[in-house]
Amino acid sequence: MLAQLQSQESQVIFPQDLNMLQRVFKRYCVEQSLPPESTRAENAAASLIQMFRSGTISEIALADAIRLFHDDH
Repeated sequence: MLAQLQSQESQVIFPQDLNMLQRVFKRYCVEQSLPPESTRAENAAASLIQMFRSGTISEIALADAIRLFHDDH
């Protein structure tokens, strides 16, 4: 997955987008009782960035998608 994210380096994530992604990530970690440095949390963070770069840019949509995606895995 890291290689996929690195291949998308040319796609800029602006500060306001990063702040939003961080909010979604933190909320997810709290809901799931995950330490942010855990492997599962790191996988969720990578998934969030991938979803954002694929066009899911709404905070609500990302929060819903990360819950659904990681509930299935």
